[in-house]
Amino acid sequence: MRELAPHHPSPVVLIVENDVLERLSAAADLRRQGLEVFEAADMTEAITVLKKIAVDILISDVSLIGATALARWVQERRPTTQVVWMAALQSGQDCMTPAVLH
Repeated sequence: MRELAPHHPSPVVLIVENDVLERLSAAADLRRQGLEVFEAADMTEAITVLKKIAVDILISDVSLIGATALARWVQERRPTTQVVWMAALQSGQDCMTPAVLH
């Protein structure tokens, strides 16, 4: 009989993006990969989610109003949460590398 590897829960991700289509697309992609995903349109919604749910990874648009304050809030209250910044690509760019804080 073959031993099964221990089950590891999927990381919980919070996507903070004010562009609805971008947020829905990113959330759908991550869900297809088996991740549990929550969504927020702005800092206020993100903090509401973060107060209720233990989030492993926060993905935020760097141009989001209050992005820096949100990152500070997360670092102070949820130090184990990884913060990933995203930025829109400019015309002519073909890839982007996210920056992970912590």
